[in-house]
Amino acid sequence: MPNIFMVRKKNAETFHQAWLHHVRHNDHHSEHFIEDYPSVSKILWKNDKLNNLIIHEMPDDAILEMVADNLAATRSYEGYWPNGAKKDGWSWMTESFDHYRLHPITRLKFTAFLCALGYARVLPQEFDWKTIGKANISNEEKKKLLKLQQIAQLNN
Repeated sequence: MPNIFMVRKKNAETFHQAWLHHVRHNDHHSEHFIEDYPSVSKILWKNDKLNNLIIHEMPDDAILEMVADNLAATRSYEGYWPNGAKKDGWSWMTESFDHYRLHPITRLKFTAFLCALGYARVLPQEFDWKTIGKANISNEEKKKLLKLQQIAQLNN
């Protein structure tokens, strides 16, 4: 009879290696932008002691794909499409949002995109659109993000 613990442990390590490969080749995962991610990957999630990580900014298309991936994952794993009209309409995002390790500009854009798509209510705290004006981004980028505020007002 095979040792079940060893089989499970082996499968867990195989899955982890597959995950690292997936992240390395798919820039819509925020972990793709964490320097030396493989060395911290097993202890990263919800570990506030890892504050000295070097995290690079994500391109806009990768952020948008990350939003789409999160929506689809919720549908696939939890069996429902997230509902931005209710505070508890996307519990996974509400609970996980603050644990994403993101570059500050990426977090700003990720939040603005979620709000523009009608998911402002599911965020753990209200998004302060004034942070866009203070952000270290070009005026053109600021204008783009402020247009999202207008869309968010229609969708929330």
